[in-house]
Amino acid sequence: MGAGLIQRGKDQISQKSNEYFMSVDDSKPIKPLFENIWPANLSTFSVLLEKTNDENTAALCIEGFALSIKICGFFNLKDERDAFVASLSKFASVSSDNRIKNKNILVIQKILELATFQGNYLGESWYFVLDCVSKLEEMINVGHGNIADSDFFETNSS
Repeated sequence: MGAGLIQRGKDQISQKSNEYFMSVDDSKPIKPLFENIWPANLSTFSVLLEKTNDENTAALCIEGFALSIKICGFFNLKDERDAFVASLSKFASVSSDNRIKNKNILVIQKILELATFQGNYLGESWYFVLDCVSKLEEMINVGHGNIADSDFFETNSS
């Protein structure tokens, strides 16, 4: 099915007869298409988000991550979803010593938005969300001079 769809797309492009858009109510073709393009999307969003200092470009990459996560959740693509959520959570930069930039704050906001409104689709990816929130809480506590939760537990030093 995938090869036929690709060939049909190539034929339509070569004919240049696409003067209109066709509205389709069936979402079934999206899954095989997304299964083929998700690695390219993930790497494109990741590289652009890492390299850019432009807020608009960063916002578009973050939205691309979010929409990809929604698609993965809708079609139950677990490995793909985990890859997108893990990659997005790394851009929150809540565990690094670097200064937090505006794009990192936008990532944190998007992760919290996904957790709030798309939580049912996150599955095992909740680990990355909770890890991000935990590190953010720790940064806030350190910034305010409060004791971190980890300070309440003894560590065995040998």
